[in-house]
Amino acid sequence: MRRPLLGLSLLLVACLALSGSAFATGPGGWNHLGETGPSALNGHVTAMNADTAGALYLGGNFTNAGGIAAADRIAKWNGTKWSALGTTPLGNGSVFAIETHGAKVYAGGNFVNAGGKAAADYLAVFDGVSWKPFCNTTANPAFNAGGVQVLALQVIGSTLWVGGTFQNANGDPLADYLIGCDLATGTPRVTIDKDGDFTGAIYDLAATADGTLYAGGTFTNLDAVATADGVASYDGSWHGLGAAPIGGIVRALHAKGMNVYVSSDGVNIGGIAQADHLVKWNGSAYSAVGANGAGTNGYFPATTYINALTTSGSRLFAAGSWQNADGKPTGDVIAFFNGTRWQPLGSNGAGGGPWVGDTQALAVFRARLYAGGAFTKAGGDAKANFAASRPLP
Repeated sequence: MRRPLLGLSLLLVACLALSGSAFATGPGGWNHLGETGPSALNGHVTAMNADTAGALYLGGNFTNAGGIAAADRIAKWNGTKWSALGTTPLGNGSVFAIETHGAKVYAGGNFVNAGGKAAADYLAVFDGVSWKPFCNTTANPAFNAGGVQVLALQVIGSTLWVGGTFQNANGDPLADYLIGCDLATGTPRVTIDKDGDFTGAIYDLAATADGTLYAGGTFTNLDAVATADGVASYDGSWHGLGAAPIGGIVRALHAKGMNVYVSSDGVNIGGIAQADHLVKWNGSAYSAVGANGAGTNGYFPATTYINALTTSGSRLFAAGSWQNADGKPTGDVIAFFNGTRWQPLGSNGAGGGPWVGDTQALAVFRARLYAGGAFTKAGGDAKANFAASRPLP
C-alpha cells in the first residue's frame, strides 16, 4: 500500500514544484517572471498597468519578452506566461506609459511607426488586433517633432489625457505638454487658452474619484497660477495645491479615492518636517506619510527620487532611487507604508538593499507586487532582471 502513496506524494511534490516555478521566492523575497532563458527580459521596464482583469502590461525598451518574438517594448504577463500584443511589434524606442480602456491598450513613449503604421508615433492604440495611430485629426502624427516623449496617460470618462515633453501637438500652439483625446474619435482638446500658459513637462497624471485630473512634472506657474508649480489639479480650470508651491520636480502621482499621493524632489513639503519627498493631498491640505524611526523627520534620505507609487488596501508602495532610508541597509529603492510606519521591502539575500539600479514602475497584480526598472538580480535571484515580483506584505 505504501508504493501508491509514495507515487502520489511524488506526483504532488512535482505538481507543487511546477505550479510554483513562476513564483519561487528568492532569498530576498523577490523572484523573476517566467522561466525562459537566463532572464525573461533583456531591457529596462519603465511602465506597468494592471487595470485590466487577468493582465499585467509591461513597457520599456526590451525585446522578445519571455522569448516571444513580437513582444517588443510592450508585453502582456498573465501571471504565468508572456504574450505579445499583435504580430507586428513596436519596432523601436521605448514605452514610458500604458493605459487601458475597454478592450484597448494605449501606449506612449518615444517610438515611431508602432506596428508598422506610419502615423503611429509617440502614442498608439492596440485594438486587439494591431497597433494604430491615436489622437490626430489628419493622416499626420499627433506628435511630429524630434525628441518627443509621451510620459503619462490617464483616462477620465470619455477622454484620454496625454502628458509628456511635446509642444504644439496636432499643430496647435495650445497643446503643449498636455492634450486630451476623445476615446471614441481621437479628437483632441486643450486645457489652456493662451500659448505659453503651460510652462514645463508632465511626468505623471492621476485622477481622483470625482474625475479631477492631477498633473505632476517640471512646470511652474501653470496657467498663470502662482502656486501651480510641479503639481496642479484641473476641473475645467487649473489650481495649485496648498498655499505655497510644493518645491522640486514632481515625478510620480497616485490617486486613491479622493486622496492623491505626490512625490517630489523637495523636503518639508507644506512646511511639514516629516513630509520629505512624499506627501498626501486630501483635496484641501497636505499631510505627511509616516516619518523616520524617531518620528522627527521624513522616512526618505535627502537624496531621493521617487519614480513610482501604488496602493493595495491600506498599504502604500513607493519605489525609485535612494539608499539606506531611515539608516537601514535594506532600505534601498523600494519600501511600503502600512498606515503607521515605513518598512523596507526585501533584500539582496545578503542583508543589503533588494537590488542595484533604479525602479521606474510598480503594479499590484493577483496579490503580488511587481516592480520594474533598470535593476538586476532582484532579491538575490539572478534571473530577476528589469522586473520582479513578490507576495504582498
